[in-house]
Amino acid sequence: MQQKQPETLLSYIDTRVGTAASTTGTAGLFGKHTEEYGQVLPAVLVPHGMNFWTPQTRDTEQKCVAPYYYKDTLIQGFRNSHWIVGGCTQDYGSMTLMTLTGDLKYTPENRGGRFVHENEVATPAYYSVYMDNYRTLAEMTAQSRSAIFRFTYTEGGEAWIVVNPNSDEGEGYIEIDPEKKRSGDIIRCTASIRDGGNRPDSADTL
Repeated sequence: MQQKQPETLLSYIDTRVGTAASTTGTAGLFGKHTEEYGQVLPAVLVPHGMNFWTPQTRDTEQKCVAPYYYKDTLIQGFRNSHWIVGGCTQDYGSMTLMTLTGDLKYTPENRGGRFVHENEVATPAYYSVYMDNYRTLAEMTAQSRSAIFRFTYTEGGEAWIVVNPNSDEGEGYIEIDPEKKRSGDIIRCTASIRDGGNRPDSADTL
């Protein structure tokens, strides 16, 4: 006889709370731009971890713009973030990882994965989302200095992993470690790619 698994407190937590605009009578009394938002995000993390990971629907590190908002319908990727929740701050030193199928798309605004919240699970320990246009289930969980991802592709064909540093000033980059038998290419930041510079010449097929 299979033993029933004990219920955990995680089942009561939805980390998306606060990512939609408040609808109370006092919401927006002091402004109608960011003031009515909780400025939080559905992060997965461990206590006192060095960083955390969150789904990204907004490609910017600008002040007062969180990486994720409930009203958005496209996932641009999964961000390794330093966003300080609950205030009008800005992200810094972040990078985003995204999986997609079919044609390779570099920039976040062109590669968004379409989703609905009914196909999303958001807890502090685990996040998953099904992206309809890529027919892909993305799952992630966190460790103190890294994350673990699992991507399940429900149709055949080419699949891609795209990684980009986020910097509105165009200063970020990611260097691939040649000791891991990969070339010493440098992937420049999203802002630079968007402007037409530093576009990768090639990509590996999974």
